[in-house]
Amino acid sequence: MPWFHFHLRTPAGLERDDIGLELIGVEAAYLDACQAISTLTIDLLAKKVDPRLCSFEITDSGGQVLLELPFTEILDKGHRPAPPAFLAQRRKVMAEIGRTALRVESLVEALGKERIALQANLRTTRELLARAREIGTRASWQRQT
Repeated sequence: MPWFHFHLRTPAGLERDDIGLELIGVEAAYLDACQAISTLTIDLLAKKVDPRLCSFEITDSGGQVLLELPFTEILDKGHRPAPPAFLAQRRKVMAEIGRTALRVESLVEALGKERIALQANLRTTRELLARAREIGTRASWQRQT
């Protein structure tokens, strides 16, 4: 599983998270950060820092910023955190993949039925050819006698 670091940006600067957390993915990191905001808000207010001026920078283990999460996104909305837009797009893509998988299953089933029908037709054709050869052989034998 990948590692994520939750750097805290405050009016005083960036407080780097050198430890990080091992999480299943970016969405889990986002949700973990959303939950941490309420706890950090209390600590920041105790230090007389306005939490609305703070944000998380969520990075991967290489230091690349994956998400910036302003505290206002959680504090000003007053409801459950909404995943970032790219996660909504991912859900759409996954839904389309699911629909495509169902279509593929349906096509595979239809092809299986067609294969069975074609095999039956091939058997019938072979039987007819065998009869035709037999009749042709009899006719040629009768002409010779």
